[in-house]
Amino acid sequence: MPDLLPVLVAALVAGTPLVYAALGELVAERAGVINLGVEGMMVVGAVVGFAAMMGGAGWPAAALAAAAAGAALSLPFAVLAVSLGANQIAAGLALTIFGTSLGSYLGKPYVGMALTPEPSALQQAAAGIPGLGPVLGQLHPLVWLSWAVFGGVWWFLYRARAGLVLRAVGESPASAWAIGHPVARIRYLAVLFGGAMAGLAGAFVSVVYTALWTEGLIAGRGWIAVALVVFATWRPGRCFAGAYLFGGATIAQLFGQTALAAVPSELMSALPYLATVVVLVVISRDEARLRLHVPASLGKPFAACPPISSSPERTPAMTDLSRRRLLQGAAAAGLAAGLSPLAARPVLAAGEKLKVGVIHMGAISDTGWEYFQAEAWRALQEEFPDQVEVTVLENITQIQDCERLFRQLSIQGHQLLFGTTFSQYASLRKLAPTLPKSHFECCAGIDAGPNLGVFEAKHYEGTYLTGIAAGRMTQSNVLGWVGAFPVPQVIYSLNAFLLGARSVNPEATLKIVWVNDWVNPGKEKDAVATLVAQGADVISGSPNTPVQGLAAEEKGVWSIGSTGDFSAYVKQKQLVSFELDWSAAHIEAAKAVMAGTWEPTARWRGLGPDGFVKMTTASPELPAPVADEMAKAEAAIVDGSFQIFAGPIADNTGALRVAEGETLAPEQVKGMTWLVEGVEGSLPKG
Repeated sequence: MPDLLPVLVAALVAGTPLVYAALGELVAERAGVINLGVEGMMVVGAVVGFAAMMGGAGWPAAALAAAAAGAALSLPFAVLAVSLGANQIAAGLALTIFGTSLGSYLGKPYVGMALTPEPSALQQAAAGIPGLGPVLGQLHPLVWLSWAVFGGVWWFLYRARAGLVLRAVGESPASAWAIGHPVARIRYLAVLFGGAMAGLAGAFVSVVYTALWTEGLIAGRGWIAVALVVFATWRPGRCFAGAYLFGGATIAQLFGQTALAAVPSELMSALPYLATVVVLVVISRDEARLRLHVPASLGKPFAACPPISSSPERTPAMTDLSRRRLLQGAAAAGLAAGLSPLAARPVLAAGEKLKVGVIHMGAISDTGWEYFQAEAWRALQEEFPDQVEVTVLENITQIQDCERLFRQLSIQGHQLLFGTTFSQYASLRKLAPTLPKSHFECCAGIDAGPNLGVFEAKHYEGTYLTGIAAGRMTQSNVLGWVGAFPVPQVIYSLNAFLLGARSVNPEATLKIVWVNDWVNPGKEKDAVATLVAQGADVISGSPNTPVQGLAAEEKGVWSIGSTGDFSAYVKQKQLVSFELDWSAAHIEAAKAVMAGTWEPTARWRGLGPDGFVKMTTASPELPAPVADEMAKAEAAIVDGSFQIFAGPIADNTGALRVAEGETLAPEQVKGMTWLVEGVEGSLPKG
């Protein structure tokens, strides 16, 4: 029977940012203004709050800074929607796009950084309260503040005169204006309050929920908050309950994965969103209730609000003119982007240096996948400081843009081009044969092709060794794995992890929670809480961010740095780690191109001097005999005297998959779609 207390705490934490954002949007909509820019304001608030914490500010100052940033970002929207009478839907969407882009820009220096969460004095004091202490002591004061915000919003809307005036503005701004209420000012203040709450919600995600900043951190929570306002039929009590319902459903589906493993994990992940859609559909069918509670002027501009002219006939023309100018400006910006410095850069004379191009789909940080890729081309620069010139493009998120830029780099004389992720593989397969003057390499590609080499790491050799440490250090004999996707790369890694653990502890078992994302700090933290609640005391996984380690340390259990050393963030409870090192792939390819001997090959390497897997740190608490066991196993793997997937190996249904004396071929490992004995549950179907 799992401990339900961590589940309750995780659900409350998951629902808190939705409470802030939804209540803020509810107040704005009660005033008659729909602001779909909640997502963008949350992103900016998350960056500002995190930056404040990294700068040494305490959480109260960080929260205030984030709220101020959210309010400031909402001001241009208020000018467009309230003063200029612009379409609120379009303005809100523009705010989301702008806020998300601005957050990415401002957050670039902080990508991959993490905070070390510590209980505040308030939490320590609350932990001693009889009955409620075990819950309150694990909740950040910002969670408590969200309860106060809910109470304040409810009192304001239903008991305070100012709240009644705001509701009157939302119902009939003309009537409110006629009796002397400043409609524009009230709507401005409502929008600013919504922005402040969205910024605070974002700060909660980055400072408390995940304790780090990375792109995509908000992950659609702003849109859920907007939906919750409708879900609640514009009533704060239902909004409050809906936020926690969604948070609870998010945590519950993680538990459901272990109990209903035959159900596709993607479907389980979608259940909170599907439930929201179903409720919205049901609510929408009750037209009488909607008419009763929806603000009558919601989304409708009010022409009498200054500085718009009192003549209603002029408003559409002015709005159209503004739109034309905005579109013209956007078109000009698009033209400028097409004539970028990259396209205008002169081509160097042939033979001066080997020109190497690298395109990252994500932002380069101090940790994670893009960091390992960056370390590889940096090693190439150090190896050939006078012979190689490297052009690096990062955060090119759209595959269409990657393809265009690869082509441009080739035209500019880059003789060696590197793709850094599997997402680029299909495009490079198509593109490489058409650009014979350049040679292409793709990390994580499957098979080499015409003019395209690929290289990938045998992650499973690293996970096998870390599994030995996990098997020795577990007290519960329950290990946990946070899975990105149920794909062969992840499957053979977790299988090897458990094989390593059971080689020294036959009683060890493994529980899996799938987050269906390579980087989603919120889901990763919730997954760790779920695994710990089910008895796991050593956590590993496939997404390579510090979140898992930080969440495990918060729960007092060990974590494994799987494809990443996060000991700089996880100070006490990172047991062991390994990293990916692509330097050899870059250097070897460059040498071959310069020598005129390059050929498209597939390189799949693990441990060893020229391998792509490197064991890194180990905790001082790791017993020396365990470290010796890991070292002996590593030596045997490197010299070939030991094969990880050598039989006998049974799957978790009892069927023999690898007979004694047999070893899985590389193609069989790469296509692995079954779980070894000891992994609880089954792979999702479909």
